[in-house]
Amino acid sequence: LLEDLPSNRLTSPDARVILENQYGTASIEPFLDPRSDVETSTHALGILVHYLLRSQKITQMGHLRSPRPLQESHALRMGPRTLEHLDILPQGITPVDQTLYGRVNRTRSAMGARELRNWIT
Repeated sequence: LLEDLPSNRLTSPDARVILENQYGTASIEPFLDPRSDVETSTHALGILVHYLLRSQKITQMGHLRSPRPLQESHALRMGPRTLEHLDILPQGITPVDQTLYGRVNRTRSAMGARELRNWIT
């Protein structure tokens, strides 16, 4: 059920109007990573929202959240095995005190230790 959408079908100004109606804002710039291309992102999101509205045969999607960047610029993203390979968390036979978690864990409660572990992962 894929449909080719010609580039002239929905112009950038039309996309802005659709997004203004959907999100109550004329620009999605505040929701984007500052390094991204705002014009292209606005046009792409407008096309996506337009398609969703047409396919659902409605005029507004109240449950659709505001857009956000796929990758937060202020956070480091690591692969699933990185923590294990860098001995950041205790695993298997590695003693707790020989891991980064063991070195920085100065919490005084189990809840604090769990929160620290969540922050690291």
